[in-house]
Amino acid sequence: MPTSSDRGLFVWHELNTTDVGAADGFYSKLIGWKTSAWDRNPAYKFWMMGREGRGGLYAMHQEPNAPAPPPPHWLSYIATLDVDATVRQAVELGGKVVTPAYDVAGIGRMAVLQDPQGAMFAVTAQTQRSRYKDPQLGDFSWHELVTTNWQTAFDFYSKLFGWEKMAAMD
Repeated sequence: MPTSSDRGLFVWHELNTTDVGAADGFYSKLIGWKTSAWDRNPAYKFWMMGREGRGGLYAMHQEPNAPAPPPPHWLSYIATLDVDATVRQAVELGGKVVTPAYDVAGIGRMAVLQDPQGAMFAVTAQTQRSRYKDPQLGDFSWHELVTTNWQTAFDFYSKLFGWEKMAAMD
């Protein structure tokens, strides 16, 4: 079960692409990840390091409320204790719902959102506690947002996830 210390952690990453085979080959050579088909939906692949999943890989699809199909992209999932409350708060702060909150049996609850500048991200309350507090070799360990207004973006994410400014750079 998620805990309050999981709030705001990046806990999952998915690559939505037009060529699953090419992406699989590229990242396997670049990072050493392998893929394993999900038993519930073999079209969805897990990025694996050893026996543990590090993220997902799947074929491009358009999100229900997105204005147009996005280009291939990574989608990062951020932990929250209550997906529905986080979705409501994101909308109050100027964000938009791309995919309303839904449950995945045995995994947890999630939703896909856009921040006020349009960057997509997902929120999740996973049924199992996050293992991503101390990234290992091959894990995702740096997240950066390129945006039109960093102050507004930081204010949004800070209120949504409790993030604090530690340092700054040009």
